[in-house]
Amino acid sequence: MVRPLSRAIALTASCCLMVLLAACDPFGSVVPGPTPIASTGSAPVTPTTGRATSTPTTAPMPATQTTCPTAGTARAAVFAPLALGYHQNIVYIFNTSGSAEIKRYDASTGKKVIIVNFPNINIDDAQISPDGKWILFTTPAGLAGAKALQLVRMDGQGLQTMYCSSLTSIEWSPDQKTVAFKDADQIGGGEIDLLDLATGHLQVVLAAPAATVGSILVASASWLDNTHIYIASFVNGYKEPQGSLYELDIAKGAHQQVSDLIKIFDYTGYCLSFDSSVDNSKLFVSTCHSTGPGISPIQQGPGTIIAEPALGSSQTTVYTNPTLAITTVRVISNTTMLLLIQNLTGDTSHNGLWKMNLDGTGLIRLTTAGVGQMSSLNGTSQFTWSNISRDASMYAMEISSNNNTTEALLIGSLESTSPSTFATVSRTVGNVAIVGWTTM
Repeated sequence: MVRPLSRAIALTASCCLMVLLAACDPFGSVVPGPTPIASTGSAPVTPTTGRATSTPTTAPMPATQTTCPTAGTARAAVFAPLALGYHQNIVYIFNTSGSAEIKRYDASTGKKVIIVNFPNINIDDAQISPDGKWILFTTPAGLAGAKALQLVRMDGQGLQTMYCSSLTSIEWSPDQKTVAFKDADQIGGGEIDLLDLATGHLQVVLAAPAATVGSILVASASWLDNTHIYIASFVNGYKEPQGSLYELDIAKGAHQQVSDLIKIFDYTGYCLSFDSSVDNSKLFVSTCHSTGPGISPIQQGPGTIIAEPALGSSQTTVYTNPTLAITTVRVISNTTMLLLIQNLTGDTSHNGLWKMNLDGTGLIRLTTAGVGQMSSLNGTSQFTWSNISRDASMYAMEISSNNNTTEALLIGSLESTSPSTFATVSRTVGNVAIVGWTTM
């Protein structure tokens, strides 16, 4: 998931990609690992490949409430059936100085639809439910630092508020029953809470750590499955990830301590990204050399992708390159991942979005980043539908240009190197962000 981690960026290409791709390293320094055993598990999302055998129906939404519940309490979510369509749609946030919108773009027709809009605020932290019918997001709740956790159906009906607090890092569970988030977020503290959407029950699952120098600060990063959450660690005084990766087992009960977390990847640095395989058996982690925040940060190779069992153990190097910064990795199928290469110094000619087999072979370029461009995938959610379409044919990503003065959203085919722009905004006016894919 993530998000909670700063999501890295990248784009660009090289030589021998059109011939013997599986056998050729376009950068000349590959250390391939063993070919993974083909997955026999089920993916977290089933691609929409045809019409259902039964005809789904849409029901009107019951009455919902948008005001904040009483402090310290939450509401149960209100759901009603929605019949989805068959066109691949990318959902995105479009914030401007005058309004905030969640919109969807039909990749077949080019039609744009406003799902929900608010005046004079920003929408953040949005993500799509596993079934593609609901959008979870946050908006300012009036008090300093407070946010409202809200939900709306994909057709724009049923806007509702479940909880208000100083919350960040929201993550929807794969079974769509639970939302995890960091509450009372501030440098030096913040607990991890769980919200049961069916009942509105709140539970502190990880107590806030003590605010001491060098202490581990945490934020929920991504669900592995319905009981395990990956946790990103931070060094006190920074909001950028610069520590190891941990696992939180919610089945162990409430009010767990930081000491109860299980470290599954030991790391100290600013360039860390990860994702789990679609059958939840493996964890893929990418790292690169970076000096972190600052006026002129260094971000370059060596870039490495390793694989290990999902809850930690022996590691295998999948791919490594001495000069390229691999800043983001996202698994998109049983056999394939996306990766971003984003050198801030040194050789920037390879910066861009690439896809690669999970065994480190078949590296193919999808986009090219120009001078002054930065690229990113979904910064809020790491499920497959967060970045690729439900039929697994297209991807969506964000590009910032001209020293981060302009933001644009792109979609492209996973079999093509010619993405198209469907939304753009000046940073002086607002910002845009990918939410994820559905069908309508």
